[in-house]
Amino acid sequence: MREFNLSDLNRRSGELADLALVAPISLKKHGRPHLVLLSAAEYERLLAPRNQPGGVQKALAKTLPGPKFADLTRTANGEEH
Repeated sequence: MREFNLSDLNRRSGELADLALVAPISLKKHGRPHLVLLSAAEYERLLAPRNQPGGVQKALAKTLPGPKFADLTRTANGEEH
């Protein structure tokens, strides 16, 4: 996932919006993850499994890979931490 500073949103909003239409982008504040910008279509895709047990967690784990989401993936798969 591409990362930008939150201040970039003010200066490059059109460009970041275009990038988010292709793939989610991370916006950092003070060097830490603060927001994720994604397309409406991707948001709806993430919400679709919300009525299935672990569905949202599984969708997020696929969209936002990395070590921070390892626990989320294990939870979605019904594993203990």
